[in-house]
This record gives sequence, structure tokens and C-alpha cells, in this order.
Amino acid sequence: FPPTIIYNPSAKSRVMTEEIFGCVLPVIPFKTNGDAIRYVNAMRGTPLALYVFTRIRMHFDFFLDAIPSGGAVHNDVLIHFATGQVPFGGLGTSGYGKGHGVHGFNTFTHERGVISKPCRNEFEFGGIRYPPYDKYSGTSGPVFRYLLHNLPNIPPLYSTFFLYLGQAFLGVSCTYATIRVLGVEANEDFHLGIRGMCKTIGELIVDFGT
Repeated sequence: FPPTIIYNPSAKSRVMTEEIFGCVLPVIPFKTNGDAIRYVNAMRGTPLALYVFTRIRMHFDFFLDAIPSGGAVHNDVLIHFATGQVPFGGLGTSGYGKGHGVHGFNTFTHERGVISKPCRNEFEFGGIRYPPYDKYSGTSGPVFRYLLHNLPNIPPLYSTFFLYLGQAFLGVSCTYATIRVLGVEANEDFHLGIRGMCKTIGELIVDFGT
């Protein structure tokens, strides 16, 4: 059948609730952009694509920010599907994942996070991360809380030696810095733990150097 325009159909009609595979175009008039946005967002599901025709870029951005969709095109249709460098896919009810090049590869790739910590008592930093948090004369809790909020992000390292060395050095440095900042007086057990970590650093240097 020839291209067909359906003017102002009911929101509950099949042409407005099911996918259209054919040359059928529903046309619904609105007085303001806000009215159009509220109408689209009130419909069930998330659009696979959002096509906005306007000469004013600000209007396009307004619709883009207000209406979730799998993809969007300004002043055209379908070309986002034909552009290999742009990810194509749905959102929510319109689909999951993205296709095209590296985007398709990433969709079907699971990035598994793996962390390895040496199984040595010295790397527990005196046990301050475990309850009870009133160890070392009540200082373990404040020290642990301060470290959680102030430790820098550690970039991934691919050398076991430097990973262990960095963990130990960072633990010693941050623990002493925290004690100075909080004005905490550490007891003998705490100092023994620090000395144990320093000894482990020396052992690691010897182990990896031979």
C-alpha cells in the first residue's frame, strides 16, 4: 500500500502501541515542546530511536536531554544505523547492548575484575580493617575511617613485585601519616605491626632480587 499518514490516532491504538513495519506515519500535533515530551515519556517503553527535526540546535538538545532513547538523530532518520562508528542499540524495552565495531565486541565481552593480595599477616596492617574497631587504645576505627576517605586510587600494576612493594609502602606511609594527622598515640603492638611490614618489604626485595 502507498505511504500513509494517520492523523492524531488514539494513544491506545495498535499503531501507537506496536512496532510499525511499513510506510505508516502517525502524526500527533502539540502546542509546545513540553507537551510533546510529556506525551512521549508517558507512553509504555523506551524508544529505539529519537528523530528531531529543527533548525535550532538548542531545541534538539532539549528533546535529547528530556527523552530517553536507544539512539538519536538530528534532522534525519536511520543514518545512525548505517554509521559504523556510532553504537546502535536499544534501551530498556527497545533492546539491550550495542552493535557496530568495537561497541558490539564490548557488548558480548565480560570484564571480570580480579584482585590479588599477598597472604601474609604483615599486609593486614595490624588488622585495623576488621572489627572490633576499638583496638590499639581505640584508635583502629578512626585510622581505618580516615584511610578509607583519603587513600588515593591505586592503578593496576602488572608486576607482582611492585604490587606487593607498593601495598606495603603505601600502608606504612598512610598509617603513620594518619597517626600524625589524628594525633594518635600508637601502642607497642601497633609499632610491632609496622616493623613487621617493613621487614616484609626487605624480604620481598631479597626474594625478587635473587
